[in-house]
Amino acid sequence: MTVDPGYAGQPFIPEMLAKITQLHQLKETGSLRFLLEVDGSCNRNTYRALLGAGAQILVMGSSGLFRADMPLELAWETMSRELSAALHSPELV
Repeated sequence: MTVDPGYAGQPFIPEMLAKITQLHQLKETGSLRFLLEVDGSCNRNTYRALLGAGAQILVMGSSGLFRADMPLELAWETMSRELSAALHSPELV
């Protein structure tokens, strides 16, 4: 969890990036097999940092997909475009 659980719209906790990085390093250096899934404030402001830390699955909630300010189809297109840009950013290549 990268937010305090309880309700939608909680702020992102940047300190969780270090924990994601640690888990990613454990996975890479050991013979551990798991996928790193992140839930909480996964959106255009955090995609790059989360992916860079080693997250493999991002749970899309109200800040990334189910947005109140646009219909679902448009929100899906927007999320897809923003996530694709983060995946192809020079910092991750």
